[in-house]
Amino acid sequence: MKKAKAVLSLLMALVMALTGIITASAADLEEKEPNNEMAAATVFALADTIKGRLSDDADVDWFCFEAKEASLVTVKLQHNIVDATAASSYFTVKVVDANGVEEATFTSAGSAAEAVSPAFSVAAGKHYIVVTGGQVTSTTLDYKLSVSVDSTALSEKESNNTIETATPLELSLKGAPKRYIGTIGHKGDVDYYKLTIPENGYIYYYIYNSNGTKGAYDVSLIGYVSGANGVAAAQTFGTVSIGKDDASVISPCTGLAKGTYYLKVSGSVGGYQIRALFTPFGSAEKEYNNTFKTADTLDMTKTFYGSNFDKNDVDVYKFTVTQEKTKLQFVFKADASVTTDGKWNIVVCAADSQILTGGQLTAVRNEKATYSLYDLKPGTYYIMVTSDSATPNSGLYTLSFETITVDDSGDGNKSFIQKIKDIDWSKFINSFIDWIGKIKLIPMLKAIIESIKKVIGSLK
Repeated sequence: MKKAKAVLSLLMALVMALTGIITASAADLEEKEPNNEMAAATVFALADTIKGRLSDDADVDWFCFEAKEASLVTVKLQHNIVDATAASSYFTVKVVDANGVEEATFTSAGSAAEAVSPAFSVAAGKHYIVVTGGQVTSTTLDYKLSVSVDSTALSEKESNNTIETATPLELSLKGAPKRYIGTIGHKGDVDYYKLTIPENGYIYYYIYNSNGTKGAYDVSLIGYVSGANGVAAAQTFGTVSIGKDDASVISPCTGLAKGTYYLKVSGSVGGYQIRALFTPFGSAEKEYNNTFKTADTLDMTKTFYGSNFDKNDVDVYKFTVTQEKTKLQFVFKADASVTTDGKWNIVVCAADSQILTGGQLTAVRNEKATYSLYDLKPGTYYIMVTSDSATPNSGLYTLSFETITVDDSGDGNKSFIQKIKDIDWSKFINSFIDWIGKIKLIPMLKAIIESIKKVIGSLK
């Protein structure tokens, strides 16, 4: 029994010793004065909580942590309540990168026990936290700092400043968004992301500004298009821009064929988030379809979807007629989801670029424009769609064909003058001559003349 008590006492002593060691270790994680400049910053790990103290109103504390990759982080400041009635700031916390560029800032009031920064993006590398007093106080101010990393966040992988080193970006599907954290770390920095489109469909790409230091960015969608010499060259399909005052921007809808594409992000120093929403869809345009040679082939039994990513974008489609005197009705409609009130211009032409009679149409948002095609000869025909909107259209338009019924004369699409010219006038002339013969007009005229002569003679 005595041995058991002795063993138990020994175990308790060991536990207390270990606890003391752990407590002492945690207590030893404190700022190392002097740390009032970047070069003298106290270093701590992301998993640590570090203690600090502002000894007077002029005291400034610098701390340094290192991110292994681009991350989404938050900074927490904990302290005792200085004054339960004070709503003004007693602490100011600023986060900067290794070049001194501000990444985030927040304050904590004297009446609060803690304050947490908004989540913000940081690049791989060293970052610095600067703590200063928010107002004059006669007491020292003790506090604790910690940095949390969102482990679920996806991020760019530096260095990704070329197409060859692009960070693979997993596509978002409806209901399953996948945002990637990125930063423009310095002037001239560029980030590339690689998109693998598994099948024909269309995408929207989204750019979000950081909750910390906001930037102004341009995001371009790039694909490789085969040139006249058969060599593929990079082609920009569209670019969207986000300003420092914007929370987020959505790209125009862009149809893509199965293949590899890239998103390029450039702009001012700061953090951002990016994602690409993909919708599989077989009957969607496939950029770059801006010429007769690269035109999308329309299946006249299906509705086809397309989008102009800016007012310089030209979408070209082709369809084939195999029978003489084919009659079709072509229908264009800009979907109600389109966010701009621009106008679409639609041109229907033959393979020799000759515009068909009446083949120039216009349409506005949520309006149907139709064009009846009569007596088409066998061959290939093209439809060209452009938009005159000054801003990109974020929604889709549709193209489709409908069967139409016309009379057997085939005159439904002819002008009045053309109809007059097409009349077989010989039938009318022959009928008139026959009528003249039937009423014996010549003898009748002779009798009338003789009667007139007799009346004139009697008057003499």
